[in-house]
Amino acid sequence: MANISVNWVSHHRRSDEVAEALELTPYYVDNDSPSLIVRYAMNWLETRRIVKQEKPRVCVVMQPPIVALFALLPYALTHRCKLVVDVHSGVLFDPKWRWGFSLLARIAARTGGAVVPNSELADGLRQRSVDTVLITNLVRLAEFAPDLPDQVAEFRGSYVLAPLAYAHDEPIEEILEAARATPNIVWVLTGKAPKGLMDTSPPNIIYPGYVSRDHYQALVANSALIVGLTTKESTMQSAGFEAIAAGKPFVTSDTRVLREYFENAAVYTSIDADEIAGNVTAVLQNIDDWTKRMAARREDRIAIQRIQVENARQWIGKLASTSK
Repeated sequence: MANISVNWVSHHRRSDEVAEALELTPYYVDNDSPSLIVRYAMNWLETRRIVKQEKPRVCVVMQPPIVALFALLPYALTHRCKLVVDVHSGVLFDPKWRWGFSLLARIAARTGGAVVPNSELADGLRQRSVDTVLITNLVRLAEFAPDLPDQVAEFRGSYVLAPLAYAHDEPIEEILEAARATPNIVWVLTGKAPKGLMDTSPPNIIYPGYVSRDHYQALVANSALIVGLTTKESTMQSAGFEAIAAGKPFVTSDTRVLREYFENAAVYTSIDADEIAGNVTAVLQNIDDWTKRMAARREDRIAIQRIQVENARQWIGKLASTSK
């Protein structure tokens, strides 16, 4: 009987980290049907097959989508399996999923508890009587591939990297205007950008598109600094975890959860194009100081995460022992 995690995506770094920290066997369930109904139906059946095969004592399920939680709930209630929700910020802020937060919390309070990436989500769930454990996104030191995408190679070491998913909480227009206000700085915006956006962008922006993992790691390693912005208060920044792992200066949104995680190692900005541009320029002018700050914060975060992981493992162990 293995404790498992179930994730209705093809892959997710946070889910990998949670599985590793809690010593879970991760499963990724992602039918590629273009029909949402068919995709969810097939994912539901595959999820039921997995739990019947593994017979877990503890199952951690990534949230959203809440449909994945519904798929596991009957098994958890009938087989003494503790069901833990791995809550991502989209549960609170994505219009597609926030309607289900109260229901998710009621289920989690009854079936096991929750794993969360920041204290704000933890507070929200604990107020709803959910047993909650905190695992911030883990710092993973990696060896970066040396090869850059061709259109970026000549700017090695001098460009600003803004990893984007073009999601609802990313201030894309403000980033474009900040780039327009800094014509002597090369900005690299990753992800699948809409064509209309690229057509109206200033010439100092490079769009490498959706790149391979090796190319992405090379883009991080060879950047001068990283920009990661969100309009949502409780959203962590994957770009920030890339920055801290690589020891890169980081410009990010002025929110509680980001200040709590990075403290004085990042530069915090409002969502204003001129302020973003000014902060990026200031960091580039003091690059050595900000690089040293990020390296020091990385050591602090590694020490903190060791404690978090140990506490979380003990918590999961207790849940498993009560499910026998």
